[in-house]
Amino acid sequence: MYMHQNSEERMFTTNCKAVFGFMVVAICVVLVLGTVHAQPDSPIIEWIDCPATFISFSRTHSAKISCGQLRVPEDRTTPAGSLVRLFVAVIAALENRPLPPLLYLAGGPGDAASSEIASWLAAGLHQPQDIIFVDLRGSGRSEPSLNCPKYDERFDSDRLIMCRDRLLSEGINLAAYSSDAITSDIVDLITAMQLRSVNIYGYSYGTRLAWRVAEQLPERIKVLVLDGAYLPGESAIEAVAPNTQRSLQRVFADCDADPLCNSAYPRLQAEFEQAVADLNAAPIEIDGFLPSAVLRLDGTGFLRLLREMLADSKRLPYIPAFITAVAEGDHTMFARLDELRYEEDIGDGDAHSEGLYMSALCAEEMAATSLQKIRTAADSLSSIYAPLARSALELLDDCAVWNGKLVADDLTLDSYLNVPTLFLSGRYDPIAPVHGLSAHSTQGWSYEDPQLGHGVLLSSKCAQNVMLAFLSDPAIEPRHDCLLDQEPLEFYLRQDN
Repeated sequence: MYMHQNSEERMFTTNCKAVFGFMVVAICVVLVLGTVHAQPDSPIIEWIDCPATFISFSRTHSAKISCGQLRVPEDRTTPAGSLVRLFVAVIAALENRPLPPLLYLAGGPGDAASSEIASWLAAGLHQPQDIIFVDLRGSGRSEPSLNCPKYDERFDSDRLIMCRDRLLSEGINLAAYSSDAITSDIVDLITAMQLRSVNIYGYSYGTRLAWRVAEQLPERIKVLVLDGAYLPGESAIEAVAPNTQRSLQRVFADCDADPLCNSAYPRLQAEFEQAVADLNAAPIEIDGFLPSAVLRLDGTGFLRLLREMLADSKRLPYIPAFITAVAEGDHTMFARLDELRYEEDIGDGDAHSEGLYMSALCAEEMAATSLQKIRTAADSLSSIYAPLARSALELLDDCAVWNGKLVADDLTLDSYLNVPTLFLSGRYDPIAPVHGLSAHSTQGWSYEDPQLGHGVLLSSKCAQNVMLAFLSDPAIEPRHDCLLDQEPLEFYLRQDN
């Protein structure tokens, strides 16, 4: 923890220099002045003790982690009203900081960036740069939390309504948790840390935020790295069924082209179609797969589960084996998938905030799409995927119940950036497959990892090297031979141990 006592000013100033280098001015000013003299238009970070889990991480990886809170208005139209406290963490660079700091904007919306600190430390991406994490308003360790613990236990509309009513009774203005407000929060963070130059890495929903921030602070944002990007103006809900069909078809084609996979699963697509039909006729119940409820799986639920697997680098290789097992009535694969399920450990709190998801995403989606657009998209699909479109319609219904006040996304795909941009995507991404993304930046490169789904960076050493090369010299195309030379995904074979 930083020292706040004026009597030890020299000592803590030296500490600031040792930990943050070029950010010394911002942080030391914050620590000397505190928050008492802050003006409403001058956002200031209050540095606090880090959670015990972070201290453990720092010892394991010989890293320096500092934590703070940034206070911002909950309602940006009423600055004198309630405040939101954003949790901020910084991993200090191990080298002499040849690169500007990298600001990480997590996905969701609702994912807690701080929950992924251990993964970033393990990747060693803080070697040449400080890495800044911020839990977006309503998520992770930020306060107030819009998490819905009861909804974690069982996903149904009644529990979602209970969560909404509880948050409203606590005086939380759900309409204030929008992408516009979150973007203003990030701008305040960059201002409070006095970052004259900063790189941004956005993942999934975080790519939208990165795009927005770059629009507002083009003079400060040096480069963008957008991983699993779906850009402002696009509807994630509308694309659920088409993207899932596209990605599963790639699995079927790639398994068919792989002699080992084809030998193990020679009728993969036919077995998939049979499994969906059988589950629709007679849903199954799996105990122990959900935290505190029995999983009731029909054909639509099976499609949803496969969509989750397509996005997850750990479970993606198991898709052919899982489809075949379910088609044969063998449910032992569920236990294996449960072991592989990716769960973040943030020590206390929750890695995903359902309330922020509903408040931020729903407002944009209800403005970006419509029932008719989703139905039209469904009409172009194979009939087996149509239920996923109905699932999207149900989500729109939940959105209408959660918050009827809409926030239109004022950026469109006609927007261009004068910021060098690196687009990363996975071949099997069912959420945001690559489609001409580099055309939206005056200086952009787009690369696809042939083995991954949604989110590439933390699952691929190759992608990490490409990003570091890009950050080191964004004026030229980064070397990416490792992506071109990668072998196709090796699917799990059921006889494998």
